[in-house]
Amino acid sequence: MAKERRTGVDWEQVWQGTSEVEAEIVAGRLEADGFRTVVRGNTMPERTIVFMRGAWAVAVPAVSAESARESLRSNGEGHNVIEPATGAGLTSTQKETLGFIILGLLILVGTGLVYAIRGEL
Repeated sequence: MAKERRTGVDWEQVWQGTSEVEAEIVAGRLEADGFRTVVRGNTMPERTIVFMRGAWAVAVPAVSAESARESLRSNGEGHNVIEPATGAGLTSTQKETLGFIILGLLILVGTGLVYAIRGEL
């Protein structure tokens, strides 16, 4: 959570995407629903790595973050909603991603062991 210096408001990120325009549209939708918003992010220069387009976030005051997430989900933006961190510091999506990576690594190690035992390496 970031704290705005002038107002002392704790801001919590509720949405993330790769387009500044889309972030501004999402922020406008939230503002139309009565939420204060802040858009933050950056764009990668044109001639950098093609698949890296930048990162943009929309934040709202922490006290209204869950309501803002529900508003985004009901308006079809659920795929870009950022869930709050759990006590372990990871969101449920991050935990799922780590589980997938660990499973993939175990499969690679297991396959390597099978080939090593057979003497095919």
